[in-house]
Amino acid sequence: MSDRKTAVRIANHFAYLQFLWDDPAIISIFEPLGITPRGQGDMALRLSPVGEIPLEVAASRLGSFPRALVEKLLGRVDASAADVLASGIEGLTKAAEEAWGDNPATEELADLLEVAVAGAELDQRILASAWATVPWSGAPARLFGAATVLREHRGDGHWMAARVAGLTPAEMHVMNRLSKGGTLENIGHGFRPEQAERIAERLADRGLVSGTEVTDRGLSLREAIETKTDELDAPPWDRLGSDGIARVIELGSPFLD
Repeated sequence: MSDRKTAVRIANHFAYLQFLWDDPAIISIFEPLGITPRGQGDMALRLSPVGEIPLEVAASRLGSFPRALVEKLLGRVDASAADVLASGIEGLTKAAEEAWGDNPATEELADLLEVAVAGAELDQRILASAWATVPWSGAPARLFGAATVLREHRGDGHWMAARVAGLTPAEMHVMNRLSKGGTLENIGHGFRPEQAERIAERLADRGLVSGTEVTDRGLSLREAIETKTDELDAPPWDRLGSDGIARVIELGSPFLD
């Protein structure tokens, strides 16, 4: 694994804090708002820095989930985006302090990832640019915040690369899961088997899958998308530089153990 990919993996580790739905601090974000943490809470929190948007727009942005599911889950959220974000900042700050507050590497890692964020190209990257506006206080929360911007920066670029390659987010999701041994009966992201089958049929028509197996052509396309994603994700890490990346790896690798 290259140094840059290792640094990306470390940043993703810190950003993943918001997906620890069984953590009491994360649960505390959603319970007062009457939101289920997994699925509904994930969607509401990820989109909350964007502000109030129509359900149709939310479903388009979360295109790797079934559109009807996104509209159904978010349509049941009574809290405003501002309230979800405010609760999220409070709960995520608490969770970050509990996770990394006592580690002497936290502050330097936060500083390093913020340098990387300063090099991010945010045009057309809706989630990355929205999360970049969120204020954080304290090194643990700043570490989470910077890592989240970097995660969404890469994610936004990934969907750009997939669309240029001719794949919808849903098609990309299904092909990724099949390439990892998944089945159409349990493809994830809320897709019912019949929905996954229809997507797989579209991929098969293009020679990208055969049954539940990704073809050589499909694997080549996935590799090309990952290569383009790396290219689109380069600016933050170019700003950090090789010495900064090496320091992120030195300080951050123990957190992965």
